[in-house]
Amino acid sequence: MANILFVHGTGSRELDYAAAMAKLQRNLPEHRVLPCSWGESVGARLRAGGASIPEYAESPPGKPPSRADVEKARWWMLYQDPLFELRLLVVDEDRPGEWVPVPPTSLQPGEEAVARTKNLRRPPELVDSLRCLGLEDLWAEAFAQVVEDADFEDILVKANRSWMDTTRPIARALVASLIRCGEEKGIPSPLGEVRDELVEMLVPALGGTPLGLWSLGLGLFLSVAARPAGKWVRQNKRAVFDEHSNKIADIVHYQARGGKIREFIRDRMVAAGPEVFVVCHSLGGIACVDLLAEQAVPGVKALVTAGSQAGFFYEIDALVGVEFGQSLPAHFPPWENYYDPADFLSYKAAPVFPGRVTDFPVENGQPFPESHLAYWDNRDVLSGIRRVIEQRSAG
Repeated sequence: MANILFVHGTGSRELDYAAAMAKLQRNLPEHRVLPCSWGESVGARLRAGGASIPEYAESPPGKPPSRADVEKARWWMLYQDPLFELRLLVVDEDRPGEWVPVPPTSLQPGEEAVARTKNLRRPPELVDSLRCLGLEDLWAEAFAQVVEDADFEDILVKANRSWMDTTRPIARALVASLIRCGEEKGIPSPLGEVRDELVEMLVPALGGTPLGLWSLGLGLFLSVAARPAGKWVRQNKRAVFDEHSNKIADIVHYQARGGKIREFIRDRMVAAGPEVFVVCHSLGGIACVDLLAEQAVPGVKALVTAGSQAGFFYEIDALVGVEFGQSLPAHFPPWENYYDPADFLSYKAAPVFPGRVTDFPVENGQPFPESHLAYWDNRDVLSGIRRVIEQRSAG
């Protein structure tokens, strides 16, 4: 089983990204697909609430996703990376972690969260529930995978948030890790309501207060997951802008503040382990080409781009990592690029990087713009990813 880091492109946010990840994992079940959701964390957003857009505030918003949809997206991401929700605490620029005045003998909030978790004593009702679910024997393994992860303590200390922000994300991380361990051993996942009950049982033991299902912890995820869900063009400015602006805004934002995005992606590459195959879509391919041209990232075995504009950006001298006329550095990993002639946002790379990348034309069977989103069901793309993994893993 290989680790595949999936880096999304322009405009993708949690609900769309979770669906794309689910599709890729379903089509490549023999491998582990890891999340790299940079859009919600360091992508473009209206930081002043649309104040610069005429008539935006007076227009009705688009239809938001349901809470059930948000929950499904949240748990899908947690099953891939139990620390996913905690990572958002660090990269949320609107609420940076700050040092909190405490008595000399007391811990900072982040340090206290680490200590409470590592010294967790499970309540008896949780032990009984896990025994009934057949998960009791897996608790120690699942617990260790969370608290012994190199990022766990670092995230909480850097974020330095109170228990109001950390208790439920920690509880969900532990439950997600437990369910994932059970699935790997053939134990069926509990129903959603049972899973949520397990989380609520852990909250008091971690220092939090038991609350209803849609209370405190939902706010954080809604703030990064909510977006208009309609797919049709509405006849008012706000809904149209909300539906489509991220696609353009992410490109502009990347050109101005791409360093944050590349740093986020690099951290996910390193966290993926000693060997990782990076699969990118659209702007994600540009960011990864820039990143891997700027610096060697140990463990990256190969790069696969689909529907990417990296070749075009190089030709117009808009890449950050390598100027037009320069060659890719020797440390750049093996690279395969997939494009669909019907996808007007996909470009060749081999003609401008001769000998350093192989292009593969594919037919997604869809008109534009649907063709730009159809790569993860394409058999040629999936076969190519499998072939790259087999070749490079063996080497």
